[in-house]
Amino acid sequence: LNFLPEAKQRRKAIETKEIYAPIANRLGIHWLKSELEDLSFLYLRPVLYQQIQEKFELSHEKRDAFINRTTEDIVKLLEESGVSASVKGRVKHFYSIWQKMEKNNLTFEEIHDLLGFRIVVPTVRACYETLGIMHAAWKPVPGRFKDYIAMPKPNMYQSLHTTVIGPDGQRIEIQIRTPEMNKVAEEGIAAHWRYKEGGNQRGFDLKWVSELVETQQFLKNPDEFIQSVKGELFPEDVFVFTPRGDLIRLPYQATPVDFAYAVHTDVGHRTSGSKVNGTIVPLHYELENGDTVEIITDKNHVPSKDWLNSVRSTKAKQRIRAFLKSEEQAKSRTIGEEILAKDLRKVKLSLKKIEKSGELLKAAKELGFKNEQDLYAEIGYGKIAAAKVVSKVLPEGTDVEEKLKRKSSPLQRIFQRAARASRQKVGVKVSGLDDILVRFAKCCEPLPGDRIVGFITRGRGVTVHHADCAQVHGMDPQRFVYVDWDVDIRASRRVKITVHSQDQRGLLASVSKAITDQGGDIKSAQIKTTEYEKALITFEIELEDSLQLRNITRAIEMVAGVIKVERIRQMSSSFDIDD
Repeated sequence: LNFLPEAKQRRKAIETKEIYAPIANRLGIHWLKSELEDLSFLYLRPVLYQQIQEKFELSHEKRDAFINRTTEDIVKLLEESGVSASVKGRVKHFYSIWQKMEKNNLTFEEIHDLLGFRIVVPTVRACYETLGIMHAAWKPVPGRFKDYIAMPKPNMYQSLHTTVIGPDGQRIEIQIRTPEMNKVAEEGIAAHWRYKEGGNQRGFDLKWVSELVETQQFLKNPDEFIQSVKGELFPEDVFVFTPRGDLIRLPYQATPVDFAYAVHTDVGHRTSGSKVNGTIVPLHYELENGDTVEIITDKNHVPSKDWLNSVRSTKAKQRIRAFLKSEEQAKSRTIGEEILAKDLRKVKLSLKKIEKSGELLKAAKELGFKNEQDLYAEIGYGKIAAAKVVSKVLPEGTDVEEKLKRKSSPLQRIFQRAARASRQKVGVKVSGLDDILVRFAKCCEPLPGDRIVGFITRGRGVTVHHADCAQVHGMDPQRFVYVDWDVDIRASRRVKITVHSQDQRGLLASVSKAITDQGGDIKSAQIKTTEYEKALITFEIELEDSLQLRNITRAIEMVAGVIKVERIRQMSSSFDIDD
């Protein structure tokens, strides 16, 4: 990646972090997952990567001595109890350290569980004996024990995990497993084959792979497929039961609606209520391991778009969106037909007559549509103006625009002027559509220079999203329209950022200088202190484009005492997505 342009470096690093590292994790190849995450971290957050690396190098001698001493202590404890074991100490990789810093808003010095120890013992029984010995020797940290032997991960990973307050009051993570489990943990699912003798060679669960194949066949849009893959690759699952006792695996935080679609699409579509462990619960209820779920159906019930806010499984999201899309298309065809009929009446033509004569079908094909129904849908979505269709069925040389303009109302003319003004204000061009309102999505708030897409929102014009916005992947592809930045218009934008830092004298001045040195115009600044001698500084900055924002972010990260920098985005409204 060193020799690629910066934009390509970032794109490849994001792809690696969000796709390839989770695939390695789902296959159980943890060493590869860690290496891919660290590489992507190096290119996505180079300043932070370097800072962590430098701090590691400063303390490596002391850390290595602690690992060696603790390893000897563990071996001695186990030998005294008659347990034969192999013990290995390790340091967490950089990306996982940064994740912990980010999640808990900590500095490197405040991370107390950087070290982990892996204990390999001969049998499963010995695993649990070893766990008892460790807990007897050192105080376990509440809530940090996980039994992946009794409940393996979907990638066949098995191990006992615990965190204890070890020597010198240092927190250490301990993993306990058998040689077979260790091989699977290091080499992934494929290693499981070598330990199975006779019988069914497909004893492990690769259902998620077949689900991804089904997803790929179901989704024609590659962006939607990638988004769904990302959602399926993270292996935090819950296991629930049907009333008959069948086990169903669902994603973490899954709801009864996810369960219903896992049973059958028709059950999902007709879901009107649910019971968990015999008690009626709302459809957005989050299921837990061991729940018994019963679905109440109604043949007259249909999916709600609100379900998309709570479901977690890719299958449920796909089936709900497909149903809503078919309903939306039917509605758009009806609206498009009404709009075209109205414009035709303005030039004294009948829609039914030109349909019957075949003129409308001919016009539809000239405009690139298979039939009249597809044409109606596109008019209803707002992707093609009815005037273009009218011009195809009128005699050549007729000034359609003038004819329709004379018949337009004062309100329509006001709307057209407002649409032109909105395009000037936001600095975005919409392909093929002139008189249409344009606004930025609040969920992602793209800046000039970002890759963007336009989404036609009925009654509200075109909403411009960042091309990588998570909301985009759930939208109807038929309502997308090509948009681009108008290079002739320099429209500045305001953004808000939050700087997480140490509470130290002079830091506000240093951060402000970093912003202004990069050409940012600070409109407001608010600072508040938090516990543990931390500070939060919120800036509103006026700037020109995304490149300037990246430069400002990097400059702030270089200021001593700064922990991280985040851009604040407003919450999206349902109008951005569904209307």
